[in-house]
Amino acid sequence: MTTDDIQTLRDRIAQQDEEIFRLNYLIDSLPGCIYWKDTNGRYLGLNQFTVNRLQQVGIKLDKKDIISKTDFDIFDENTAHAYRDNDLEIMRIGKQLSYEEKFRDDGNVIQLSTKTPLKDSNGNISGIIGNTVDISDKAHLIEELRNAKHRAEQANIAKTTFLRNMEHDIRTPLVGMIGLSGVLADLLDDDTQQELTDDIKGCASQLLDYCNRIFELSKNEDVNMRVQYENVCLNDITDEVKSMFIPAVKNKQLELRTDVETDKSTSVLADRFRLQRILLNLVGNAVKFTESGFVKISLSVIQKRKKSQLEISVEDSGIGIPDDKIDYIFERFTKVSHSNKGKFPGLGLGLPIVKSFVHDLGGRIGVTSKLDQGTRITCVIPIPEEEGSNDA
Repeated sequence: MTTDDIQTLRDRIAQQDEEIFRLNYLIDSLPGCIYWKDTNGRYLGLNQFTVNRLQQVGIKLDKKDIISKTDFDIFDENTAHAYRDNDLEIMRIGKQLSYEEKFRDDGNVIQLSTKTPLKDSNGNISGIIGNTVDISDKAHLIEELRNAKHRAEQANIAKTTFLRNMEHDIRTPLVGMIGLSGVLADLLDDDTQQELTDDIKGCASQLLDYCNRIFELSKNEDVNMRVQYENVCLNDITDEVKSMFIPAVKNKQLELRTDVETDKSTSVLADRFRLQRILLNLVGNAVKFTESGFVKISLSVIQKRKKSQLEISVEDSGIGIPDDKIDYIFERFTKVSHSNKGKFPGLGLGLPIVKSFVHDLGGRIGVTSKLDQGTRITCVIPIPEEEGSNDA
């Protein structure tokens, strides 16, 4: 071997040493625990990050102290068994897997370990390569969020149960007050006393209406309240709603118009409860804010792109809505007028209920209004096909 050959070998050895140094430096610099073990679980190597991490949790060992040791020499028995079981599974199936591994029995340290089979030059599995990162903060946060979600769900169930129990207890005495006030008014001859009795009846009716809307909204939020479709006669449901507002319309001397138009039949597949409540709330709002003129209910079935849609429109000649308030009228407890004791009392729940029910049915809602000229609210609701449309 010549001097040149020896020098060439030295240069190659130096290059290989430099490459080994760079690889070791790279592994030591990686922000995670990198380690590799043989088939018996003995550590063949690890990066400095792993050593630092072990020292942080109270295991005072240097890299040279860990080489050739197993997890049973370093960790408590439960932890070591868990690590070893995962290592054996990796070697058995020959694929990379990720595990959530707890360090120590208290479970305060949670790690995500990704382990890969370590193979020799012949392709045979000779151990495992592991990469472990501490995810304790994230894991604990997820657990806290899961617990918070559970508590919120339990609180919501308690709220719903409370409202269901209170619904009958509140409505019954209010209905009794309204009925007894009417009987008392018929027995009185004094105009002042009759007026006071009518005021009592009016206040009780208003409170009952508020309670009904709150109960109605809570029912709509109940996940168990599914949309249920049935054949609904549009003329019948319009007449039902119209009859409920005859006294209020007469008192204000309003004209209550109805117009039901379809291109085939007045009976459509719809959720009767939601459809009725949509009409009741829309007409109730229209009557409340209209002092003279008319309120018009229009229903029609229209065909669009080979699909049927139900168009509901309630129009009035009332006070109208300012342009800058239209975007807010569908928000809960939001009113154009903030007075609950003045001319237009209410909770601001009617239109939010309408929006919620229309959304349940897959529809859309629109508003056009001019101050002192009136308002028109239109809901367009898709009509489902007959087959498989009993519920949603």
